[in-house]
Amino acid sequence: GEKRGVRVRYVDASAPSHAALHVDDVILRIDGVDIGYDGTVPLAAGRSGERVHLSYLMSRRHPKDVCKFEAWRDGKGLSLDLTLGTSCPLVPCSPGPAEYLLVGGLVFVPLTEPYLEGQYGKDFYRDAPSLMVYMVEEGRRSSIDEQVLVLGHALCADGDFDAAAEEVQGTVHSILKSFNGVPVRNLRELAAALAGAGRWLRFEFRHGEVIVLDSEAAEKHRKQVMEVHRIQHPMCLRTDDVAA
Repeated sequence: GEKRGVRVRYVDASAPSHAALHVDDVILRIDGVDIGYDGTVPLAAGRSGERVHLSYLMSRRHPKDVCKFEAWRDGKGLSLDLTLGTSCPLVPCSPGPAEYLLVGGLVFVPLTEPYLEGQYGKDFYRDAPSLMVYMVEEGRRSSIDEQVLVLGHALCADGDFDAAAEEVQGTVHSILKSFNGVPVRNLRELAAALAGAGRWLRFEFRHGEVIVLDSEAAEKHRKQVMEVHRIQHPMCLRTDDVAA
């Protein structure tokens, strides 16, 4: 017979259902409740004329509840018992352990809502760059360990505002796109790429900005910055590992 339901357009990499549901699956029913073409379900048993969005049905469940999903994939029906959970947003909304990576005087950090509030205030949705706001509202992870990396600061090596820091101030708060031509998913991946890089370090940003550093000069500058600003370690990563 005719199959009715909703097509899966995206499965968050951090969601518990990531391995079970596929893009283009059609979800027909959940716990025996039929889903309409428009993504609605009956408000209650016996009240089929009153319909609400599918999200209402899921709001009555809790993390770790097990739900039976009936779906259609590649011309065949299948039944999936899925444990519900919460996905992790691409841009975290709550503060976690401090994370950073220091390269010369450049400080790379993950983009978070607390970071945006610190730079643009509580109304960052209005004042922050549109790309950052889009990532908060619509950003989707391509992998569970993905982070949006931002150049958070450009630190001076002495008490005066030195020329090297001044040159990159216009790039502070920009989103990193790639390093030496290769996209990086998170701070740990960037740290590994830096460890294997040659003399020249090329950082490419989302809006076309480019910063190129000489690795030997950057290392010397980093040590000076750490001494002046009393920074104990050049990096602090998500797992709370600290590398000296």
